Amino acid sequence: MVSQVSSFVSIDDLIGRYVHAQLVYVAAKLGLADLTWKQPRTIEALAALADVHPEALKRVMASLVVLGVFERKPDDTYQLAAGHEMLLSDHPGSIRDYVIVSGEVYYRAFAELLFSVKTGKTGCEAAFGKSFFEHLGEQPDLFAHFNWHMSRRMRRDAEAVLTVYDFAPYASVVDVGGGNGLFLSLLLQTYPQMQGTLFELPSAKAQAQECLQQAGVVDRCEVKEGDFFVDALPAGGDLYILSLIVHDWDDEHALTILRRCRQAMPAGSKLVLIEFVLPEHQPEARVAAEDLFMLVVTGGRERTLEQFRALLRKAGFRLTSMIPTPGRRSIIEAIPIE
Repeated sequence: MVSQVSSFVSIDDLIGRYVHAQLVYVAAKLGLADLTWKQPRTIEALAALADVHPEALKRVMASLVVLGVFERKPDDTYQLAAGHEMLLSDHPGSIRDYVIVSGEVYYRAFAELLFSVKTGKTGCEAAFGKSFFEHLGEQPDLFAHFNWHMSRRMRRDAEAVLTVYDFAPYASVVDVGGGNGLFLSLLLQTYPQMQGTLFELPSAKAQAQECLQQAGVVDRCEVKEGDFFVDALPAGGDLYILSLIVHDWDDEHALTILRRCRQAMPAGSKLVLIEFVLPEHQPEARVAAEDLFMLVVTGGRERTLEQFRALLRKAGFRLTSMIPTPGRRSIIEAIPIE
């Protein structure tokens, strides 16, 4: 039997983690890792560079030292602790953008979890008075952080997908809602004979063109602006890709997106979804957390294979296969029902 004392300590620890989350967010937002990595700095110097209150910063840094994120040197200077280099802006695996979006959006949305449970609506609606994507669309700097965070996440997913799926049969690929174009750029680099089309909101166009330019594939890829709830998708592609798009939406909105794909797709084309696939029974803890995240932040959901099959059927597709990847995503293939 668990004692009342140990039970209290456990729950108290869980409740107190909101403090840790905000401490790391503040460090990321102020760029404290970048400011101290190569040169340890005093509180006064750090406060001047970050343009914050020195005494308040000293108390924040004391807590970050306790957490092991920063070190306090014998000369009272502070430096990012070894092992936390992912907080650096220029680290290949940087999570700084993710931490900033978490602190400014996800954290505030989850503060409205009770609202979501009572209403079935997103916490973003309560926190910001609008949907997650509407809020991002009105905050260009935040939207840029979100896109860079997603691009790093997408790189891992793309590399996992490319190890198990053969895209060679497809001459033209349409990446629907492809963000800043990272997935499509990696695809075009791997298959030099392929032509690509990226379909995204206007706010993502500049980042997408920069990404495609840096990858050396911009001459084989057209960026088309549009909203997949309002505008027709580019027609005539051999393959249409929806990577981590369907899970952002409830069934009604997901059906709209899938039907837009169906309308644009010629005979013989194929649809590929890259998604989490929930097990039919009790999901693992992290997958369950991802599903809860979709409820609170975007209003979407993770789905089982049978739920994907039913959704695709309603949109005019037949699910033909599900291919696991070395990562946590799976590839779902579907073809139009003629």
